[in-house]
Amino acid sequence: MHGDGVYYTTVNYVFIQVFSCVYGFFLKQSATRTTRPWNQSLSSIVFILCHDKESSAVATRQFSTQFPWAYAYFIPSTYYFETYFYSHILGTIMDDMKLFSSNTNNNISWIGSLSWKADEKTNLAVVNYMITDLALNSYDVLGFYDMDDSVWELTEVFHPGMMETMVYMLQGVGESTSDIEKLKLGKPAFQNFFGTYFVTRPRHMKGYIDWLSKIIRFMTTDRKAQNMMWSNSGYGGNMDAAKKVFGLSYYPMHPFLGERFVQYYFNVRGFKVMLMSDYRTMKGI
Repeated sequence: MHGDGVYYTTVNYVFIQVFSCVYGFFLKQSATRTTRPWNQSLSSIVFILCHDKESSAVATRQFSTQFPWAYAYFIPSTYYFETYFYSHILGTIMDDMKLFSSNTNNNISWIGSLSWKADEKTNLAVVNYMITDLALNSYDVLGFYDMDDSVWELTEVFHPGMMETMVYMLQGVGESTSDIEKLKLGKPAFQNFFGTYFVTRPRHMKGYIDWLSKIIRFMTTDRKAQNMMWSNSGYGGNMDAAKKVFGLSYYPMHPFLGERFVQYYFNVRGFKVMLMSDYRTMKGI
């Protein structure tokens, strides 16, 4: 079912799969061509995700000119919004940076992303403290925009019914019921942070990208998953992108599900997470 009760035909379904594969291939090639020569002296790199010239200009002015770890990066408009950066682009960038080559003296400690609007949701000065604080070297993940409530609770408040879809996706790639149930936990059992406001170690990021690729593959090949993804997410914000990207009067679930897989992966895999709220308490700032 697509949207408000329009069923996929076999022809439509096949067309979507072919289009997604071809479109993804060319975007990935574009990402390869547009990455910059990386400064091997960097200790961290945080991609400031932008979607047009205006947001790129803001990101460059507010981030790239102030923080050595910040790099404004334009991402194409796809169904998955910022998640597309992780599923189709970042892996190529990491290959370009030769992070895992034994012949490269690379000192990257942290890699991740922020939105170009990050100054509206988090404290950039504290982000900088965390990224450069050597006392956090024992941590695997730094979350820059965190919540006390569980992923399950918050999702059902803003996107009623979405957790059923998320559970189906996770089951589809072999995640256990006991791990999926952890999405119902809040702090401190489950460290909930916003999915595009974080950094992690390069080797952990590679693991996440590999796992996420399985999720995306399941989303785009399973008929039931496709029908669930196209249902109304309940998002009540600006509808411009809904019309431009999806051709609909509402937002389906694609972008909102994508940003929730990050928290799940890093929590159930047992990575050590430092959230900004805990860091500020610890430092008294």
